[in-house]
Amino acid sequence: MGSDSVVKSYNNLMQYFYNMEENKSAEGEDSLKETLELLGTFLLEIRKSMGNETTSLDQWDMCEWWMSDARKIRNGDSIA
Repeated sequence: MGSDSVVKSYNNLMQYFYNMEENKSAEGEDSLKETLELLGTFLLEIRKSMGNETTSLDQWDMCEWWMSDARKIRNGDSIA
């Protein structure tokens, strides 16, 4: 359900999860960052499809409310 953009962003997120085993080179914080970018994009597309098409938020803004280290991960800072 949802707009084409919502479905495509969900598909991208799920394909990333399905192929994680094959892409073992993307481990650690790089993998976490990519996962959060995909999840944030999915949430952002849901927001847009619900009537906020002109939002100025980005995918990282969509993660900050539920993840305390989102800004550190976005900036490439170590979270360990």
